[in-house]
Amino acid sequence: MSMITSELISLFGFLLPGFITSFLFYSLTSFPKKSEFEAVVIALIWTIVINALVELLEIICTAMGSLFIIGEWNQASKTIASMSIALIISLVWSCLYSNDILHKWLRKWKITNQTSYPSEWYGILSLFQNANCVWVSFGISFWRKLLILYGFSICGLSNFLQG
Repeated sequence: MSMITSELISLFGFLLPGFITSFLFYSLTSFPKKSEFEAVVIALIWTIVINALVELLEIICTAMGSLFIIGEWNQASKTIASMSIALIISLVWSCLYSNDILHKWLRKWKITNQTSYPSEWYGILSLFQNANCVWVSFGISFWRKLLILYGFSICGLSNFLQG
């Protein structure tokens, strides 16, 4: 039993940068949290990306070490580098998604027509900073129905229940 516990602790230590990235991303954006399985898969993907960047940073630092010496590259350096990269990636990724920067570029190049917002309503209402949201009920009068039917929309909604 202690062997399983030690393996789980080492696995969690391996996935920790990915979990930190996922946690900070979902804390800083308005996206809904994922299920446990999806969270582990996303953490694994982020861990692979972060470990690749740490290895690249190690190559760069050891190459610079031939010019001047700052310190030794050891396990503590790898841990600090992975946590720093996890923090930077989560902040940059949150900024890109919260401000629709990535999808704006993709829409410009006609790759997608989606936004990076969690729902279409969020994206539409974020276009107008001073807009008021008016809820119109069907069945009250003919003019309200006419207003809804003949109004113009900015984009088509893919999921009417979630916006």
